[in-house]
Amino acid sequence: MKLSFIVAAYNVEAYIQDCLKSILNLNLKFHYEIIVINDGSCDNTLCKITELSDKKIRIINIENSGISHVRNLGIKEALGEYIYFVDGDDLINKYDFELFSEK
Repeated sequence: MKLSFIVAAYNVEAYIQDCLKSILNLNLKFHYEIIVINDGSCDNTLCKITELSDKKIRIINIENSGISHVRNLGIKEALGEYIYFVDGDDLINKYDFELFSEK
């Protein structure tokens, strides 16, 4: 099983690293990828994303297009059987995926 986290990021420089770390720290027992789509941020969001160097994170940088376009693009780019949408200011609770990870 493989899960694709699609993270929509727009002007979330203060939150994006905590968001991505909350995903990376899930300790999942299956393969997953993180697709971060920077939706034309005009702050330092992209810099904050690139500071986190991890092979599970794939960054796509686009001009501002809105959340619907970001999510549709994420679906097209995803390699996982399952998709989980995340906003760039969300934190993922490690307990939310414990039952999912056991399947």
